[in-house]
Amino acid sequence: VRRCAARAKLECVIDEATSASQAIQMLRANAYDCAVVHWNLPSGDGSAVLDEAANKIDAIPVIILAGHGDESLAAEVMKRGAADYIPKSELDANRFAKSVRAVVRMSIAQHLETRARLALRREADRLAVLVSASVELHRADNAITIVETALAAITQLVDARFAKIELYDHERRPVLARSVGSATEGTC
Repeated sequence: VRRCAARAKLECVIDEATSASQAIQMLRANAYDCAVVHWNLPSGDGSAVLDEAANKIDAIPVIILAGHGDESLAAEVMKRGAADYIPKSELDANRFAKSVRAVVRMSIAQHLETRARLALRREADRLAVLVSASVELHRADNAITIVETALAAITQLVDARFAKIELYDHERRPVLARSVGSATEGTC
C-alpha cells in the first residue's frame, strides 16, 4: 500500500495497524478520509474493521484488499458497505490511486449532501414557522395578539428559550410588555 501510494504520488498519511483490534482502536480514536483494509488479518478477517468504519457517525469509506480475486467475497464486502474491493493480483499504483481518489471524492460528496439536506430541513422548518405566524397575524384582531404571535415566531426562529418585547410610548412610558418562555440564570 505504501509503495502504491508513493508510486502514484498520492499525497496521504498512512497509519498502519497490525491486527483487526488495533485497526478498530485507530478508527475509534482518529478521523480518516479512507481506510484500506486487508481482508485476511492476523487476528481474523477484516469484517469487524469494516463494520466499525461503517458504524462511525461520519462513516469512513473502506477499500478491501484480498489475497486473490473472489467474486463472492467481493459481493459480500460491497453489500456490507465497502466502498471498493481490490484483489492483490490487480493492485498496482494506478489502480490503488484511482480507487482512493474515487472513494474519497464519493465520501466528500455524501458528506456535502448530508449537510445540504440538514440545512434544507432547517430552512423548511423556519419557513413553516413563518407561514404559521403569517396566518395567525392575518387573523389577529388586536395589538396584543400580534405582539404575542410575532414574539413566539421570533423565539422559534432564533431557537431561544426566552424572549421579551416591551413597547413604549413617545414619553418612554411602558405601553405593553410580553414574554415567551422562561428566563433562566444567565439570560438577559
